Amino acid sequence: MAGAKRQWQEVGINNFDFRLSTFDFFWAVIPPLLLLTYYYRRVLAQPPLLHLLVCFGVGAVSGLVALGLEFGFEYLANRLVNWDRITRSLAGIALRQVVEVGAIEEGCKLGAMVLFQFIIAR
Repeated sequence: MAGAKRQWQEVGINNFDFRLSTFDFFWAVIPPLLLLTYYYRRVLAQPPLLHLLVCFGVGAVSGLVALGLEFGFEYLANRLVNWDRITRSLAGIALRQVVEVGAIEEGCKLGAMVLFQFIIAR
């Protein structure tokens, strides 16, 4: 994390206060809920509303899990190799996308959908 903090300071980002205000929270949550409402009203065979809300919740939790795993991976990668320096090149960016997006985020999405299917099958 120290490498990322130093890199952010180089480009002029010195405020590390990542608190989310209520206003920002609503701007992050309302658009997906509106899309969920649109989907619920447009589909002819409407799924139960509770199933849609559970799917939304499982997806949100999987996103937070993926974020934590990515932070952990970047911390570990910075401890083993100079990951910040590697990801400054085009090949390093591609490697980061394959490792983080391909493995971590998509794996969390797959796990969330398997968990959701398990929940609604009960």
